Amino acid sequence: MTQLSQNEIKKVRGLYDQQVILMELAPYMSIGVQVVLSYIAIHPGCTMGEVIKATNYSQPSISRYIHDLSDAGRMKSSSERAKGLNLLDIKVNPFNLRERMLHLSPQGYSLMRELLKVRD
Repeated sequence: MTQLSQNEIKKVRGLYDQQVILMELAPYMSIGVQVVLSYIAIHPGCTMGEVIKATNYSQPSISRYIHDLSDAGRMKSSSERAKGLNLLDIKVNPFNLRERMLHLSPQGYSLMRELLKVRD
């Protein structure tokens, strides 16, 4: 087995640095949530169905991740809602009122820009 090249090590270090930043900002953000957030950053205006198809995660998982990433949060108990991360904005599709379009919020864009600084 060969070792990683210096260029590959540099790329892995960039990924590691990004994960450290995410752990500091949101220590409970799982890799699945990170994948969904990154997909939405690359595909603004995508729908939950498109995220499910692209990531191959289940609908309940994507629903949970989106609630965690938005300002809605998810239910902690029957009457209490956990605070969301406010990294996503969810907008109604004007052409299909049953469909929701997913976008990064200003805080989401700020986080992505912070992560990009690590890559450069």
